[in-house]
Amino acid sequence: MKKSLLLILASLFAIFALSGCAEDSKNDTPAPTPTFPSDLAGTYDVVFFGSQVINPRNADDDFALNYADSAYISNDCTKAAELYPDIINQGNKNQCTAENQAQLLDGKVLISIVDNKMNITSRMQLYSDFMAQMSPADMYQYTQYNETADAVNYEGKGVKGWNYDAANNAPSAASTEFPESPFKVTKLADGSIRIDMTLVGKVVEGIATVDAKNTIILTKISDDTTALTNALQKEFTPAEPAN
Repeated sequence: MKKSLLLILASLFAIFALSGCAEDSKNDTPAPTPTFPSDLAGTYDVVFFGSQVINPRNADDDFALNYADSAYISNDCTKAAELYPDIINQGNKNQCTAENQAQLLDGKVLISIVDNKMNITSRMQLYSDFMAQMSPADMYQYTQYNETADAVNYEGKGVKGWNYDAANNAPSAASTEFPESPFKVTKLADGSIRIDMTLVGKVVEGIATVDAKNTIILTKISDDTTALTNALQKEFTPAEPAN
């Protein structure tokens, strides 16, 4: 009797041991690696651009320091006010109206996925009288974002940019690195893409060093991932006044 009982207990122990090993084996299975969706890759039109100056510093005088964040640069001030009602046109800061909003002469973004890493390049041309007077270099912006492997949050850090060389009416020959500049890509409910990027440590000649919180909203126009050329697409000419 005792022998039979011992055999039963031994059998039960063996069953539980095997079950435990199987459970451990399941737990040892690595989780699948997150991947970027293939439909993210392609060429996009920029439909909204907005830029808010924050943290102005290293100004030549108090006037320049206070003036640095007086305007919010955007091609659509109505949309800007919708996105940022607590920022736009508050006091004498972040002024953005239909009368002074920038013309978006060209706006393209390329997103490519290579070896499950996301690469982003953007090219924009904007014009406003304010930009022409205060920061003409920013009227052209060709930006390469550092590659990111974050297929969960779509976040990365660091960009490299070329701006407008007014003397030669061409993109700047040299690029500027902004290694501390964070960015995040978000897919919106309507299928459009939003990029939030803070350009850290930008020098605005004759005014101050600033950070610029940029918001870009895109709509996809094709699956083409041909590289964007770093070249002006249109002449900088002021818009004709409305009749």
